[in-house]
Amino acid sequence: WYADVKGGEDQNGDYNLGDLHLDLYLTGDVDGSNIGQVGDADAPYVGTINGNGYTINNLEISNASDATRTGFVGELGTQGVVENLIVDAKIDGGRNMGAIVGYNNGGRVSNCETTATTVVTNINEDLKGATMLGGVVGYNIEGIVENCINRATVIGGKGMYVGGVAGENYRKDNCIIRNCINYGDVTGYENVGGVVGINHRVVHSCHNEGSVTGVVGVGG
Repeated sequence: WYADVKGGEDQNGDYNLGDLHLDLYLTGDVDGSNIGQVGDADAPYVGTINGNGYTINNLEISNASDATRTGFVGELGTQGVVENLIVDAKIDGGRNMGAIVGYNNGGRVSNCETTATTVVTNINEDLKGATMLGGVVGYNIEGIVENCINRATVIGGKGMYVGGVAGENYRKDNCIIRNCINYGDVTGYENVGGVVGINHRVVHSCHNEGSVTGVVGVGG
């Protein structure tokens, strides 16, 4: 599945992007050590990933600190779905970072969970412009995040929006985060929250059980 989605060079040396509509249905736990990021700003993932309650283990994604999308799904596009999935991962580097989805642009992330050994981190304070880090989703610019549990540790530096479930929930009408729980430790400098680092729209029936550490604009 991963090879078919990512694509690669054909026998003529031409690059084939792959099928970003291709669905995935897990029937057991998966070793993610040979899996990389799916979808980015130029080619969002728009299929359905249904984990069926299983886990992708040992996933490691390390991007440049100024990469625009970082996560198992770098960018989830309109009508894209990630559901019923557990992720155990180390996610490092990027402006929109989440263990499951870096940048949700019109999709739905539902009934997903990160493990307690998952870490999402970017402490490069030389970045210019906004940087969002979340345990589940980095930047929910449009779409729904629901019934998710974050147990990951999330660590960000100055000038970053850092949240247990999402770094930022944007102001579009369908930016909704609901029925989510954070158990992970969240550390940043400003705009730090147990559920969301900074929120402009709807956060409903969510709560935080994790430790939240910051200096300016800190909340549960």
